[in-house]
Amino acid sequence: MLNTYLEREYSLNQLESHIQKLRKELISVGMKEGFNDSNTVQLSQKLDYFILIYQQLKNSNSNDLTNL
Repeated sequence: MLNTYLEREYSLNQLESHIQKLRKELISVGMKEGFNDSNTVQLSQKLDYFILIYQQLKNSNSNDLTNL
């Protein structure tokens, strides 16, 4: 169980980095191409997807810790 927890923590750290990268890219593309541009909208949806995964993993980690 601890090994699974460590794997999830590593994944969380990776996801945090990826989310930060996507946020910066989204802001840059949005400023250059406009916030209604299809590339901006696509990046926004991609960011939303990764934030959702992050939240689900984080919630799952919290539940694991209460079961230790």
